[in-house]
Amino acid sequence: MFCLRAEVVMYPCNMEYSRWLLFWFLLSSCTVSYDSMFVLSRPRSLPDGDLASFFHVYHYYITIDTAYGDMDNEFTWAQTWLNVAEVCIQLVTVYLMLSKHPLGCFVGFLVTTMTFWKTVLYMMQYTNLCNGSHLIEHLDMATLMFGFLIPNLTWIVVPFLLMVYFGRRIVSALLNQKSMEKAD
Repeated sequence: MFCLRAEVVMYPCNMEYSRWLLFWFLLSSCTVSYDSMFVLSRPRSLPDGDLASFFHVYHYYITIDTAYGDMDNEFTWAQTWLNVAEVCIQLVTVYLMLSKHPLGCFVGFLVTTMTFWKTVLYMMQYTNLCNGSHLIEHLDMATLMFGFLIPNLTWIVVPFLLMVYFGRRIVSALLNQKSMEKAD
């Protein structure tokens, strides 16, 4: 029988985490959950649906990001299921961080990497590379910047910064473990 043995590096990934990290993961989980509920509840969440009042903010957003209102856009459905997985992993990350478990660092790195690349992929559908520029060409510059780019780029910039943060902690833990092994 094949058996894997893994040792958990206890330092420094089990240190206290900043409150802003917990705040980001909780805020992100709530925002992404709301977003997922909107997409998965369509057509009931669309302007004429019986859940429309709960998703009022999306009545404006679907005029900016037309893929959100398009029931036939398979990519939006797929991206939403990735959102559901992302929220689950973010909540596991929060639990691990609150319990000061050393895997909190690794799972935090994992979920921020997922969020980063999922958003990059989502944004690519609006480029000429993916023949999707027609989805946003109706927007004036102010709406494009403040209603589309800046809100979406937040989900690229913050996860990237968190990838660097967690990556540094993981590398530090590995280097510390290596130096401890040499000392023995």
